[in-house]
Amino acid sequence: MTWIKNPFSDLYPTEKIKGDEFVGLFSSKLINSATNLYGKGNTILEGVQGSGKSMLLALLKPEIRLAYSNREISFPVPSEFSNFISAGINLTQDGAKAFSNLRPGRNPQPWQSDLPLYFADYINYVLVKSVLRTLALYQGKSPNQLFGLKVDATKEKLDRFAISVSKHDCWFDYLDDVKNYEDLISQIDLRLKEYKFLLGLNKNEPSEEISKSKTGIAQPVFEVASALKENQIIDSNVEVIIYIDQYEELDHMCKGNNDSLSDFRRIVNQALHYRDDRVSFKIGTRGYAWKHNRDVYGSYVKIEDGRDFHIIKIYDLLRKRENTGNALYKSLCEEVFYKRITSAGIDIPVGVDKVLPFVFGKSPFPKDKAKIYAGNKPEKIIKFNKEWPEPWVSYLKKLVLHDPLSAHLGSGWCRQKDKGYVVFNLPDGAPPWENEDKKWWKKERIQQSLIQMASNKGESLLFYGFDDIIGISGANILAFLTTCQKIWAIYISTSTKSQVEMEELPTSINRNVQSAGIKEASRSWFEKISELPGGDQRKDFVDRLGNYIFKTYISDLAMSNPGHTGISLLTEQLQNEIEFHRMLDDCVDYSILDMKDHTTKTKDRKRRLKFYIEPILCPYFKLPFQQTKEPIYFNCSDLKSLTDSSNLEESNDRQLGLDI
Repeated sequence: MTWIKNPFSDLYPTEKIKGDEFVGLFSSKLINSATNLYGKGNTILEGVQGSGKSMLLALLKPEIRLAYSNREISFPVPSEFSNFISAGINLTQDGAKAFSNLRPGRNPQPWQSDLPLYFADYINYVLVKSVLRTLALYQGKSPNQLFGLKVDATKEKLDRFAISVSKHDCWFDYLDDVKNYEDLISQIDLRLKEYKFLLGLNKNEPSEEISKSKTGIAQPVFEVASALKENQIIDSNVEVIIYIDQYEELDHMCKGNNDSLSDFRRIVNQALHYRDDRVSFKIGTRGYAWKHNRDVYGSYVKIEDGRDFHIIKIYDLLRKRENTGNALYKSLCEEVFYKRITSAGIDIPVGVDKVLPFVFGKSPFPKDKAKIYAGNKPEKIIKFNKEWPEPWVSYLKKLVLHDPLSAHLGSGWCRQKDKGYVVFNLPDGAPPWENEDKKWWKKERIQQSLIQMASNKGESLLFYGFDDIIGISGANILAFLTTCQKIWAIYISTSTKSQVEMEELPTSINRNVQSAGIKEASRSWFEKISELPGGDQRKDFVDRLGNYIFKTYISDLAMSNPGHTGISLLTEQLQNEIEFHRMLDDCVDYSILDMKDHTTKTKDRKRRLKFYIEPILCPYFKLPFQQTKEPIYFNCSDLKSLTDSSNLEESNDRQLGLDI
């Protein structure tokens, strides 16, 4: 038997991918929707974990531009937006997170009151060093090699640049001894070395030289940008872009809203508030870290959307809306899947245009899935009422033999108000729930019917085929990759155990293998909820909510409320429940709940918001990932009270049934 590899075994953190790997894996599908990220002006790139923030930001890195050049592959950023030189910082990897080591204790030192200013100074020196690194990478490269960008970094110009920039008063005399470019590099390295000693707790306090020459946030970067153009190292029309990735780490560092380290976020906001067009800041963040943190350091001012920055929300670009499809996300999944396969060195058979459906096959039509659930004992998919007359029971038993889905829908139809007549007046020909004028009634209840059928038979839910895989991943590419990873791992494991010959690129992987992989991905996603700050509370909430929804959904035999997989809350009530509202917001930003505006059907016409459990978690709770109207209307107080321990299901009712 041939050993094969899992092309999804490594869910790469983007910041660790080397240039060549990045070129092989990056999908350009989002570029045209995110060009603000590469143009003039401050931009916030907001998205949940795994949504693609770091991939888009990575295109700003000079080594990525050079990797495309070395591979002789066109740079994905359109030419009208690619005339930029960039530098940046990853707040986790580049040491900034270590400032939490300096948090004041019970007996704070006098210098610690200025900790945000030291943080700003450190950020400035890291960014300037990053600019110099970019110049070193681009030195000697032609405009053709840099996709039109012209960088003239001769030694003579670099020396003039170093002397001119060092004389600016933003450095508070720290660079007075700089005589050439090498001196500039040495002084910056020396400054950062001192900070490393301090952040590693190998020094008790900053040196006197640092304490007397702290730079104001972004001021050195502004002057460096001006000096690059004044000394003709770059043309006057070249944009200077500074990227800051993993802004959410500043939020993770804080123990609460009053934590002294919360000023670090205000420091970054101050850089945006300057609105200095010499530099454009691009910040990658998760929503929870951004939406409540708009204050500017040292003032009562807040930065404003549209004035100080523009925001790109990746999730909004990708997610499926009620009246539109999700073609962009689907094409993104297809391209990402294809690139993973080819980057792993797996050959694609001649004539295969789309690899995703080739490997996973088509998702079944509801009628076909119903027949699988019905099996050789189809009558068990229906719960018969003792009060039903025998002719009606016989009708359903006959119908279920050749059309289980229609039979189960009929069992719900007769339980609804004003539809009970059908048990005494048996349909002659097509039943009423199959009529053309009832197509929406039927469509809205198909998923509920299938889940009730599986529950009545005591069977595990089936999810398989490329449409199910894309649907279950919602609009999160990491959820998609995780699902593919789990399916592939189970495919390899089961084939190995049964000693079945495996193919590097399998065709239509067995539906039970796919379903087991999807459920394992869902379980894994659920377990990871508690890994980040506040995760235990969010995990407990969604666990109770999910189980409550499942219980009400499965017990609605009349299927009168097929949309009750979501909840709807009045906006004005949420505004009065500040902590609860923030918790729901956090659930959205951590990719646990999906939030949408809700057009209410109530007479008051008051604004509402609706929340659904994220599709990737739906298999865990045995709920459909499809979202149907109309959700459960709740008061905030009722929602808070119903999700207590009394509404938890017994543990044996929540098993995923991963056996294949």
